[in-house]
Parts: sequence; structure tokens; C-alpha cells
Amino acid sequence: MKKKITLFIYMLFVSASITLAQTASLAPATTASPGENISMSLSVGSFTNIGAISFKISYNSDMLTYTGITQSGSVPGTILQGATGGLISLSWTANPPTFLTLTGEFCKLNFVYNGGTCGVNFIPSQCQVTTGTLTTVTVAYTNGGVSPFLNNTHKATLMNMTAMTGSVVSVPIKYEGFSSGNAGAITQHISYDPSSLSYTGISTLGTLSGATASISSYGIISVTWTNTSGAVIDYPANVINLNFVYTGSTATNLDFYPGSLIASNTLANIPVTYFSGVISPGTAQGTAILGSFTGAVQGQFYNVPLDFNFPIGISSFTVNITYDPSLLGFVGAIDLAQATSTLVSDTYGTITITYSNVGSPSINGTFLKLRFQYIGVNPAAVRFAAGCSFTNSTLQNVQVAYTDASINPGTPSASVTIGSMPAASVVNVPITFAGLPTNMGAVTINLIFDDTQLTYTGNVIGNTFGATVGPAFGNQISIAWNGASATNINGPLPFLQLQFNYSGSTPAEINFLATCELRDFGLNLVTATWNNGGVNMLYKISGTLKYNSDPNTRIPLNGFTVYLKTVPGNIVVGSAVTNATGYYEIMAVNGTYKLDAAPSLTAFAYADLQDVVALFNWTMGTPLPYEIPLRVAAGDVAAPLDGYPDLQDVLAIFAWTNSGVKPVEYIAPAWIFQTPAVIVNNAPQTIDFLGLSTGNVLGTNPTP
Repeated sequence: MKKKITLFIYMLFVSASITLAQTASLAPATTASPGENISMSLSVGSFTNIGAISFKISYNSDMLTYTGITQSGSVPGTILQGATGGLISLSWTANPPTFLTLTGEFCKLNFVYNGGTCGVNFIPSQCQVTTGTLTTVTVAYTNGGVSPFLNNTHKATLMNMTAMTGSVVSVPIKYEGFSSGNAGAITQHISYDPSSLSYTGISTLGTLSGATASISSYGIISVTWTNTSGAVIDYPANVINLNFVYTGSTATNLDFYPGSLIASNTLANIPVTYFSGVISPGTAQGTAILGSFTGAVQGQFYNVPLDFNFPIGISSFTVNITYDPSLLGFVGAIDLAQATSTLVSDTYGTITITYSNVGSPSINGTFLKLRFQYIGVNPAAVRFAAGCSFTNSTLQNVQVAYTDASINPGTPSASVTIGSMPAASVVNVPITFAGLPTNMGAVTINLIFDDTQLTYTGNVIGNTFGATVGPAFGNQISIAWNGASATNINGPLPFLQLQFNYSGSTPAEINFLATCELRDFGLNLVTATWNNGGVNMLYKISGTLKYNSDPNTRIPLNGFTVYLKTVPGNIVVGSAVTNATGYYEIMAVNGTYKLDAAPSLTAFAYADLQDVVALFNWTMGTPLPYEIPLRVAAGDVAAPLDGYPDLQDVLAIFAWTNSGVKPVEYIAPAWIFQTPAVIVNNAPQTIDFLGLSTGNVLGTNPTP
């Protein structure tokens, strides 16, 4: 204990002499109203004798319109700037022998705010600061952002509504705070889900009667209105109703899209706070359930039951059910409970069932079965579609909860695989068998390929078994083989290779069609797992990022950016922002990678004296509680950052906890993360990993 007290007093003594680290920060996240001009200060700290600066800053160009910079008078020369595709580039070079020494504002970034919540983030891997002697300076970066101001006097609200499936619903746009009568122009963009809502137009009332609307793009309604004299537009005397047919069965959102504005009759922007709405289904009074099957065998028949459960009688209904005709062959409906009152029709992938009985009897139980032949070779969904509706004895709509079905193939040990090949101008794509019986007699394979990036050359490589390969018909290729005797066609060598010219830059799929078939020499159907492939293909890498707070529950790190980097090269090839559970998902081609991460705008770096004491004890030979390499690395904050903390690291963390400011010796980033290896080889990968605030070697950050 005496040693610890002595160390504590010593650190208090030395902390006063420690200087501050170099920083670059954007003004903390701010709020604004759509149409408002905003300036975000970019400040630097402890920049001394700087010869060159290059900053790369990302933003959402739908939510912000970049208009340029305002250079600080403290910065000599000219800051060169430009923006494209949501990326701002800033560069400045000194005019020797005069170099830049600055703590304060470097420039302001100027935007027009269009709406939404948007980060304005440094991209540290693309930023560089060097001294006049060309020495790279380590800089700690702090991001900024903007979100809607929620307390304007003027408000626009998409009102929450409840609707029965199949019914018409009108959603009012409620305007408040415009009683002064100066509203002169409205431009509103509202996003909706066309799979749940069918837009039919608008209806208006009062001073808003002249409003017009149209679908400006898929799922976006644009509403405009003008009054050169100015008008009161407050609800409920004045209203614009968005009219839909609600075809969904779950809640669906309506949101104001960036670019929504209201101006005065003098065309001055009026600050408005926008509130989204939701259309919710009425309380379900009954259920409609399609039954699923697992372990389906290619060529076999399956009867999918349609079960109802209602506490009341039903006088009529229309049920629309969709399926994929390439995976399922619809044979017809069987075992109809009320055949004389029911009509079933099929239009290539859509089954419509209509029922009418004025007596409104109970229809509970299995109403009928839909008979399909499973063509394969992939999972086949059978889903309720838009336009389903039920009415009771008084012809009122009845709300129904729907449950879809699927017919899923089994998981046989045999497999047929199209290779996933790296990008090249000429690519030989193998087809390989594994686990098949050794007495195979016939193969039928039909493929479809991405002909926007792939051109089939007609060359077949290594066709050992003498299969017949047809020329490409459009973007499809057929392969047929009939053995003269029972034959083992299993790998490891490919059955054959198809040659393509690849001219793209994105994944180009080559997929099995549903009409593929394998038979042994006795003509018995052989089931297999059919694995698609292609060129430059992407596979899902997913998992969770959490705080290493052992032994307590690991806390999800929400809003953090997960990066996928090449090994070797350390080049970022993909990224994703974690959700509230810490979940991330990135798609990548085959290759060897590693994961890394960066904190969110609101991530709170933390350490306290308990961390200082624990790290000091570690340097004296006492392990950290629940020690893993990440916790040890979190204590290595001062040069040389070799992963082995020493007393210099202890002093730097103490100085931070004592003063609240990181000293110049504290050169580690605010956060550190595990960097697990990722090997993608024709299959998705699930990888969970952990992060820590540097200095917090005990993992006790209360608000990561």
C-alpha cells in the first residue's frame, strides 16, 4: 500500500508538466431545421511547425448539401477544398520557411441542412498531418454531426393511424404554429413502403386545397403547394390527407424525406420540426396460417395447409398467395372444406382464393391444402401477398394475422458446387461434385449467369466425363451427361470448367436453376445440396461488437463502425455500423481479412484511478482481473505502443484521470479493438469481437 501511495503522489507531481496531444475535432453534434445554413467548426489543438495537412471527411449528401469552407484568419495561404459523393477533401501546404502553429479554428465547413440525422466524420486512415521536416504527426480525431431540432414552433406531423388490411386509410399531415398566416410554399417528400401501402392520391381541406402530389420516385410522394399572399395552414381546419390502401399486416412507417421545406410568402425558409408517423394494423381478430415443410426431396409432392382461426363467422374473403414457379409446381387445391363456396385460381406464381357465403359460417380449421411439386433446388417460400381481406356477417373488414410458409430442402451429404472465383479477365469456373453415390448415371444442370458482366466463351475445360454442354442461350447454359455405366463423378477434380470473360467490377453470380437433376445408374433420383457461385462473389461476414466488461454482461457497442481490412495491405474493403445489439454485417469476396472498428460519435472514453492502480500492479507482476490481450493492450497508451504497458503508460493514464485532458504522451487512440482474422472461402462467416476504451483496463466504462 505504501508503494501505491508513493506512486500516486509522484504522478500528481509530474502531471502538471505534461503537455497536450495534437487533436483535430469537428464541432460537437448540433441540431438544425431543414433549409437552414449551418457552419461546423473544424478546430485543431497543439499543432506546432506543421508543413502539410490533408483531411478527408465523410457526410450524407442526401441530408447535407456541402457549400464550401470559411478559412480561419489564423491559417496563412489557402486551404484547397472540394467534395464529391459525400466526401470532403481539404488540403493545406505551408510556404517554407513559415510553418503553421495553431490551437484553434482551422476552418468552418458550410452546409445546407436537408433533414435527417447525419454524422460528419473524419476518415483517419485517409488523413495526414506532417511537420515542416516531413515527420508524420499522430492526431486524435473527434467527429461531428447534425440532427433535427425538435422544438420549433412550426411543426409538421404525419399522424399515426390504424387500418384494417385491405381498407382505405387517410393519413393527415398536421401543421401547427402557422397561425400568423405567412405560409407561402410547401415542398414535402414523404417516404412509404409500397409493399404495405398502395398510394391512391391526396385529399385537401381549407387553405391547403390547392396542393398537388405525385410519386416522384419509388416509395416517395412529393407534395407541393403555394400561396403568394400567405395563409394560415394549421390543423384541423386545413389539412392534406395522404390516401392509401393498406395491404400489409404489420406496422409500416411514413417518414419525411430530406428536402422537405416550408417557406413564407416572401420565400424565406421557415424552421420546421418534422415528425414521422406509422400505420398500424387493427387488433387481429383471427389468424391465417400456411404450413411449412423441412427436408423436402426434389420431385416429391407436398400439401401446404391453409388454416384459419376466427371467433366469428366469415361471410367472404380474398386471399392472395405467391410462390416461385421455378421452385414449385402448383398442382391444385385439395381437401376443400367448403368447395361450393370457394374458387381457386392460379396465374403463374400467384394463387387467388375467393370465398363467399352469406350465412357466415365458421371457417376454422384447415380450410384447404395447396398441392405443390417441389422442383428444387433452393428453399421455396409460399407467402400471403397484398390484397388479402376478410369480412364478417355485417360486411365489416376483419383484421387478420398472417403466417407465411416455406418448403425447405433437406441437407443431404452430397453437394454440387459452382466455384466462386476471383476477378480476372478470363475466368474458368469449376463445377464439382462431392458425396454422390459412386454409381451415377445421369446429370442435368441448367445454369443462369450475369450476362452484364460475364460472357461465356464456349470453351469447356477438363470435360473428363464427356458431358454435353450447349451454347449459351441468352444468359443460360445447359449441361447434360448420361453415363454408359455406373460412374463415380465425385471430386476433388472438377466435373468440368466453364470459361467466361469477366468485364465487371462487382459480383457476377452463376446460379443453378430449379430444373437441375441427378440420377444414379438405376435412374433413382439423387438429392444434393446445390451451392451457387460466380466471379468476384460476396459472402456475408456478421457478428456482434461488444464492450469487454467481463465479469459483467458485455455491453453492445451501438453506432460503432466495423471495418473489414485486407491481409496483407490493411486496405478497407467494407464497413458497417452496428445496431443496438452490436450487430454488424459486411459482404466480401473470398479472401483473407481482419476486422477492426471505430467508435461512434457519442462513444465515451473512460478510465479512473482503479484502472491506474490495476495497471501499476500489472507492471509489478500481478495479472489484471479477467485478463485477455485486449485489456493489456488497452493499458499501452504511451510510446512505443508495443503492447506491453510500463510506468510511462501508468503515468499517462493517471495524468488523464487527474486533469481530464490527455497528455501529449498519451498517443494511443481513444478506443482499441480486437482484430480477429477472417477467412472467406465460399461461405458466410460469423465473428464476434470486443472493444475497450484505452486506459480502462478493468472494462468498467459505464456508458460505452
